[in-house]
Amino acid sequence: MQNWWRNLLGMPFAESPRAAKGSPLIASEPRRKNDKPSDAIYEFLNGWLVQQKPNESIAYFSDEAFACMEAVKARIDRGMAKYTLLQGMIAVNKRIGKASSLSEVTVGVPLSSDRLKLMEHPHQSQFVLYDVREDLAEAFFGARRTTTGG
Repeated sequence: MQNWWRNLLGMPFAESPRAAKGSPLIASEPRRKNDKPSDAIYEFLNGWLVQQKPNESIAYFSDEAFACMEAVKARIDRGMAKYTLLQGMIAVNKRIGKASSLSEVTVGVPLSSDRLKLMEHPHQSQFVLYDVREDLAEAFFGARRTTTGG
């Protein structure tokens, strides 16, 4: 915390920051950022739920995703959003315990709608992806802007 202002001003740390005892460093870049969405989502879920490294998986969230937290909780400190989400992810890991594979803790549930198109991928049994029509996506983002004031 003593060098918080360096990050605020975009200045590099004099030395790389060290995590507090028992507190992992939060990754800023996802490991598989240029892969297909199904591979990146698998890596995110597997890293979080199986490898139990939510501090690495949280890097897959974009800053825009933190605005969604405001739709659930009336007030959210944007500066603490990533940390708040990380704490929730850690709590989930504690609750489900150790898993040896992603299929032990997730299951893909297909939905039926003419507004959604199922996207086939190799991890279909663990999670499901959809191609969402533009009008449905715009309706979601519009509702979020109205709800959050953004």
